[in-house]
Amino acid sequence: MAATEKSDEPRTCLTCTRPGIRRGLCHRCYQCCSAQVRAGRLTWDDAEALGLANPARTPGPWNDQFRKLAPSKASKPPQPRPPKDLAKPAEPGAGA
Repeated sequence: MAATEKSDEPRTCLTCTRPGIRRGLCHRCYQCCSAQVRAGRLTWDDAEALGLANPARTPGPWNDQFRKLAPSKASKPPQPRPPKDLAKPAEPGAGA
């Protein structure tokens, strides 16, 4: 099967039999490998060379379109909220 073709069967983890989620690893194996990378005992390049992980996937073009549509939190300053414990002033002529 060519590398660009997609298969209907789920991919399994490179190191165990659970379904592979990230970099070809299941959640548990990905956490273990990530911990080794954070500790400095392993790099992702070394893990790829040893066959313990797949290369990281780059975000697709859909991600760029989403970023254009999604409003940035930094674009608008936060609006102050009025305190909830203050009573609203009474309307003139109401409740006589």
